[in-house]
Amino acid sequence: MPTLHVVTHQRWIADDFAAAPPDGWQVRHSNGLDVPAVGPGDALWAPMAWVARAYRSGMSHPLAAPAPLLADLIAPHHLKRPLVTMTLRETERMTAKRPVFAKLAMMKHEGLPAQWYANVCEFRCAAQKLGASESTMVSLCWDRMHWLAEYRLFVAGGHAVGASRYLVRDPATGEPTLWSEELDQVPAPQGELAEAIDFGEQVLVDPVARPSLNACTLDVGWSPDTGWSVIEVNPAWCSAVYGTSIDAAWRSVLDANSPAPQSLWTPDPWLRKIAGRQTPLSIRTDEPVACEATPARGASPDERRAVLAYAGPRLTRRTVSK
Repeated sequence: MPTLHVVTHQRWIADDFAAAPPDGWQVRHSNGLDVPAVGPGDALWAPMAWVARAYRSGMSHPLAAPAPLLADLIAPHHLKRPLVTMTLRETERMTAKRPVFAKLAMMKHEGLPAQWYANVCEFRCAAQKLGASESTMVSLCWDRMHWLAEYRLFVAGGHAVGASRYLVRDPATGEPTLWSEELDQVPAPQGELAEAIDFGEQVLVDPVARPSLNACTLDVGWSPDTGWSVIEVNPAWCSAVYGTSIDAAWRSVLDANSPAPQSLWTPDPWLRKIAGRQTPLSIRTDEPVACEATPARGASPDERRAVLAYAGPRLTRRTVSK
């Protein structure tokens, strides 16, 4: 039976996927202490940094991701702002002393958030202090966008198959008033969800965008100044589901686990650098040993069923160093 391997310490993500799997699929959760045996026909949902480490350890499961040059993928009338994507080294020629919204284009790092910086030099120095690779890709923007509502669209087969709000801001201050965990109890304004999906479809019909955005998440925002515009795109196999239907998330994640050659994900140079400094993970094989997962003594019937459903047979392990 094909398996979606959900690798995260946030067990509820695996529980969400396991609640409504497509026919014939099962979900297996692990905490990322080793690399699960992702076989042919299986799929993976996991944090990007962990996948980079798993690749470094010898995993070769292919995944899809959008190209980093967002301005080359999305038409200007859908971005509503000029974006510049370049390597960190190339930012040395950006000498303007004005505020810039800067972010990493192909990864995230908690020490270098996507935010406004005093100038490009401040952003570059912060990245260099953290040990960033000079060839890591960054995205720069000097125009302020005033998104009051932000939506995440899950894309499968080149179409938006589901969406949900994940952030709402106060019109007067621009400060967040509702986050993803609160929005499940606060319905979106009538028609706004449909508008977000319709706008996403307009973005995706572009023949330039479609090949790279065939299976991903597309974040869009609404502003009273500019209407709808694209915020960013991310790989579906590491994106938070928020309030999107789990069926839509399944479709997008499975599509992203069957990538076309032109959309194969490769880790950002800085991500590879970080993974190269970490101890390689052991990789599970498909050779079962005579040992089954055993519930704790005194466990209730429900606890016993949960342990047996998620743990399954233990597997031998091998370690691959590169």
